[in-house]
Amino acid sequence: MDFNNIQNLVMNNTVPSRWNRGIKYFNRKLVDHITVNINDGIVTFDAIAESEFFNDVYTTSISIDTINNKILGCSCTCEDYLSRHNQSNIFICKHIAATSITGIRQLKKEASLKVVNNVLNKNNNSNVYNTPTTPNKKLLSYFNNDKKEKVNLEVNIDISDNGVFADFKIGTDKMYVLKSLKDFSFARINNDLLEYGKNFIYNPNIHYFEGVDEELVDIIEDFGRKNTMALNSFNAKFLDVGSSGLKRFLKTLGDKEFTLTYNKEIYLPKVVNEKLPINLDLEKCDENIELKCNNNLPMPLTHKGDVVLYDENIYLLSNEDARNYKTLYSILKDHNNIEFTKEEIDPLLTNLVPKVKSFSKNINIDNEIKDNIVNDFNTKFYFDLKNSNIVCELKFEYDDENKTKYVVRNLEKEKIFKDKLLSLNFINNDSYYVFNGSDEELFNFLDIEIMNLKSLGDVYYSDKFKNRKIIKSTSIHASIRDSLDGYLNFSFNIDDINQSEYKDMFLAFKEKKRFYKLRNGSFLDLEDSETKDLFELVENLNVSSFDDSKVHFSKALYINDMFKSKNLNFIEGKQFVNRICDDFDNIENLDLSIPKNLKANLRDYQVAGLNYFKTLDHYKFGGILADEMGLGKTLQTISFLLYKKENVKNTKSLIVTPTSLIYNWKSEFENFAPDIKVLLIHGNKKEREKLLNTIDEYDVVITTYATLRNDLDFYETKVFDYFIIDEAQNIKNPISLSTNAVKSINSKVRFALTGTPIENNLLELWSIFDFVMPGYLYSRNKFQDLFIYDEYNANNLRKLIKPFILRRTKSQVMTELPDKIENKFFVELNKDQRKVYSAYVEEIKEKIIYVGGFSKMFSMTGLRIGYYACSQMLMNEIIKQEDLVPTVFTFEGMKTEPESLLYSEAEKQYLLEQMGIEREILFPFNDQTKIMSPESFIQNMLWDSLDARLICVGEDYRFGCKRAGDVAMLERACKKHGCALRVFPKRKDEQGVISSTRIRELIRLGQMQEASKLLGRNFFYLGTVKHGQALGRTIQMPTINILPPPEKVLPPLGVYTSVVTVDGRRFGAVSNLGKKPTVGGKAISLESFLFDFDQNIYGKTVRVDLLEFQRAEQKFDSIEALRAQMEHDKKTAQTNLKGARL
Repeated sequence: MDFNNIQNLVMNNTVPSRWNRGIKYFNRKLVDHITVNINDGIVTFDAIAESEFFNDVYTTSISIDTINNKILGCSCTCEDYLSRHNQSNIFICKHIAATSITGIRQLKKEASLKVVNNVLNKNNNSNVYNTPTTPNKKLLSYFNNDKKEKVNLEVNIDISDNGVFADFKIGTDKMYVLKSLKDFSFARINNDLLEYGKNFIYNPNIHYFEGVDEELVDIIEDFGRKNTMALNSFNAKFLDVGSSGLKRFLKTLGDKEFTLTYNKEIYLPKVVNEKLPINLDLEKCDENIELKCNNNLPMPLTHKGDVVLYDENIYLLSNEDARNYKTLYSILKDHNNIEFTKEEIDPLLTNLVPKVKSFSKNINIDNEIKDNIVNDFNTKFYFDLKNSNIVCELKFEYDDENKTKYVVRNLEKEKIFKDKLLSLNFINNDSYYVFNGSDEELFNFLDIEIMNLKSLGDVYYSDKFKNRKIIKSTSIHASIRDSLDGYLNFSFNIDDINQSEYKDMFLAFKEKKRFYKLRNGSFLDLEDSETKDLFELVENLNVSSFDDSKVHFSKALYINDMFKSKNLNFIEGKQFVNRICDDFDNIENLDLSIPKNLKANLRDYQVAGLNYFKTLDHYKFGGILADEMGLGKTLQTISFLLYKKENVKNTKSLIVTPTSLIYNWKSEFENFAPDIKVLLIHGNKKEREKLLNTIDEYDVVITTYATLRNDLDFYETKVFDYFIIDEAQNIKNPISLSTNAVKSINSKVRFALTGTPIENNLLELWSIFDFVMPGYLYSRNKFQDLFIYDEYNANNLRKLIKPFILRRTKSQVMTELPDKIENKFFVELNKDQRKVYSAYVEEIKEKIIYVGGFSKMFSMTGLRIGYYACSQMLMNEIIKQEDLVPTVFTFEGMKTEPESLLYSEAEKQYLLEQMGIEREILFPFNDQTKIMSPESFIQNMLWDSLDARLICVGEDYRFGCKRAGDVAMLERACKKHGCALRVFPKRKDEQGVISSTRIRELIRLGQMQEASKLLGRNFFYLGTVKHGQALGRTIQMPTINILPPPEKVLPPLGVYTSVVTVDGRRFGAVSNLGKKPTVGGKAISLESFLFDFDQNIYGKTVRVDLLEFQRAEQKFDSIEALRAQMEHDKKTAQTNLKGARL
């Protein structure tokens, strides 16, 4: 029986893709229970084929008429066969193909065994192997080294016009031709026996090859296997080495002996790893040079010329040497002598000779030529500007001034210099090199690399190129002058930079760029330390006019601090700043008198506080006394006002306090400074109006924040010498009515008293400073840009406010006080207190979100996480006392609409784990279970299957066919069975029941904070970080991307303030939920930029909480516009997150 003919018949009637899949199924052993029936020349294969990826199995059958060489019929139960076959033609699917291959292999094995048995019957040849049948004998036989036998391999290579082929012989004593490489390959793959002669049957289990032979057999096996899958015919015994593959095949042979048939002649060559044995002479002939070849040339065997035959030896050449030698051979075989003119000598010696030396043993150069060869040179770089592009002309000047020598260019050395220019982002443009890098790379070149080139050669600049330069701090000029009107005049300029570019220049500095590129193509180095320090000073002084700007005296202390800590020695006029700062530097050492009529003994730190007020007052500066509570801020303030009364006549002061402190202030004045006449403005409107009319008779007026607001019309016409506010945190909100009222009062000097100048955020500090020294910390927006959005500028803020805030703590100034002692006392609640406490606990329990249930084996939660009220503490207590396993019972297969769920399945699992739920039971909701009666559900599921001990449900829980079962039925069943039942009420608020419908609606409207309150947690997405377009990293805002689950409710597309959890750590972030239309996005994704985070987390699961909707998604005209908006979005998110606990 011709097995190959049967296989070719099936293969030719099968679509190639299905035949290849059939081979794959056969190799993966996915065909089981094969049976073979042969009757009157008709072969039938019946089998069961397994699915590749699933657990399905298919019944297959195929019948073949081997006499008439045709397929009678076939069948398979797979979908592919059922949908495509018909009565008029034969259709073979991959399962039938695999069945055919398996059946044919089985027939071959049976035929091989018959051959072995016949041989055994004829004689007892030791080369024949008895095939073991039992598992134990198979293992022992396979690992029995005594039976292993080495097989030899002979190789013949045939080169002709038809191509390059190899054929082989194998055997132990006598050698046999490998007639079919395919049969040999599959015998090795399938461990089949293969007969080659009466006395030699190849058996892969006992026969082995050594060394190079084993490598060659692997090549044969791979070739035979691949060609089995091809449809074209080929000579079965030849391995098509190919002209291109001959060198690789010879390398595999190594030192192994082989025969070579070339042009019908037979050689026994050796592969020699040497240069070609050819002799070339270069001789001077008058002014010309003659090239002579003195022997026969080696013969190229391949079209590439990489395999060369000479004198029974084979030489292997590299690809480049092969190309060069093939060209040389094609010319020298016809011309033994070639003459080169004088003009051709340089390229001959530079190009041809070095390349021939690469593969030739002997190339002899006449001494008259050799002694006059020059190959050393000087390198010169000529830089210029052409059409605004930087160009470089690279020249190599060889030492041949008189033009009498032979120049042999040193191409390898020249290449070093050319490669250097290429590495600096120049590209070769024939006669010169053109710079083709980015601005960043150009800045590096002009700043550093061009200087490094001077160590390699001579560097020359054109006049135009000299104008393209790096501007450093040496080009900056700045000065400070006293204007005698309470201000300092500050000015600066930079050589060669127009002031119209200053704004963009400072923007680049604020964005922390390395440089600013000027319109003329030059660069300002923003990393130069002196330049950075000056720009930092200018930015924080809020200079409006660069050539001449007025800076208030109050900034002198900050400027002086910058002089001390920064590289600003080039600024002229420091003496004006030093004069103002001298007093402040010695506040505690100033010998300023204490008011003689003060009825109190001031401590040292209180004297320093009094002198602090005096020093600020001297320069008409405001300030903040921020001593810790209990250190006498009131007394220090009264001492200062008494000092002013004793030294300056008719001073008028206004003090505003909280209502609770107004009488305390009056009492303190009466005790410590009775000489000061104090007017208290408080009470009803009539009383206040009467008192206000007498205000000129008093030194100090005391009122409250609320009263001041009511009497604001009266104060509009008044100007006070001193305006002091107590508990200044009352004006921390810059837009409140009280704050606006306080800031509208006219006064010459203002002071603020507070123990807590900052309670929540920096904007509170700005509001207080905007009162004591309006404009000192700039406008609100400017302050936010400088110090809230730019976290790296905190040190400058500290320097600015330091002179105008005086804060001492008790531990600093009252060292005689002992450390605070804390004692804890536990007091038992009485009966009434316990009752109140219990009621409060129950109320709290009802406000806690329900996430899971619990029982020994399971509990029911209803279908939605977060719908019912249940206490986590209660769950822990039940587990502790009753040794129960917390489990959630829910339904699987319920139909859900897209964008309708509050949580995806993965997110639900995540929440359950967070709650400590150990098990989840997914009960299938299908045609069988949905007709289950409530009674059957209770008996079969709860009692018989799960042995439930405790069940927790919501008050409206329904179950069973047509939702017939309710909580009352479940309660009766639990009572009868002895199972505990906990029923939890629905969660409610002032609008009624908190339903998932309400929550979804809030999310769809983007009202994330309201939705989170009802959920009891932030609305979040859980996902795996995917690779995006890497756009964020290119604009210095690298982002992470996850894909929102399609079944989950979708908030409005746009930008959100967010928090991202990575490996248990939470990071503030800004996120974009949408399609990214600016970059042509189509699918919805969630992209987040994390603050203070720079790690590679691709493939990790992260949680993204959406806290607040910032703006809708929009398409921008450019990437730059997108980047600017992203920076703004980032700042907004950081503001929203201020004070948040991450």
